[in-house]
Amino acid sequence: MKKLIFFFLISCFFWGIIAQDQEAIGIIINKDNSVPSINSRILRNIYLGKQTIWPDSKTILVAVLKEGKIHEKFLKTIVQQNATQFSIYWKNQTFTGTGVAPRVFETENEIKSFVKDNPGAIGYISLTTLDDSVKKLPVM
Repeated sequence: MKKLIFFFLISCFFWGIIAQDQEAIGIIINKDNSVPSINSRILRNIYLGKQTIWPDSKTILVAVLKEGKIHEKFLKTIVQQNATQFSIYWKNQTFTGTGVAPRVFETENEIKSFVKDNPGAIGYISLTTLDDSVKKLPVM
């Protein structure tokens, strides 16, 4: 009986890891971008339009998903806003002329393609969508 309980607990643990990995988010940049890593404060500032230039002087092109679990998780974790707050924030920035809203994409593959084709681009996708066409940017 103890072996059965042990096996059950181990199975639950591994299933939990797999479930978490399916929703894990990766920050992606163009392969030619030389930035080795980023801290969460700078990443938040990028997505709020407060930092618009990479260290190599390239303009940062921000990509976001239109909606979905990955979008919600990214906003909550990194930007510390929900989708409504983020949308209102960018409407205000655009209306007052103090910022250029991120480019919005329907799918993670569209973001990945945009980032691959634009040297200054940054985006986020699930780790299950990640491949070697883009560079995963570690968040410190």
